[in-house]
Amino acid sequence: MKLKILKDLDQRTQVHKLEIKEKMLKSLRLHGKIPAILKFYFIKKINYDGGIKHRIRIKNRCIFSGYSRSNYKILKVSRQFLRNLALKGFYPGIKKSVW
Repeated sequence: MKLKILKDLDQRTQVHKLEIKEKMLKSLRLHGKIPAILKFYFIKKINYDGGIKHRIRIKNRCIFSGYSRSNYKILKVSRQFLRNLALKGFYPGIKKSVW
């Protein structure tokens, strides 16, 4: 599971870097005083798919176990770890409920 956590962190940093680069290239492409050859070059660089560049392809994982299912987005933990941590008192206001 450690490998999956590290892979997830690497993918998130890669997406962040590529997002900044893509925004910069798009703004240069839309600039009016740049020659057409450079604009074509910028379009080619934007369309190059070098790795994961879309946030939608990143899977949310638990930061403790690396589990990919039933995660709480805000807390970034799976339901099993949320239960254990809440019972130990790490999350105030969350308690065991019976209906």
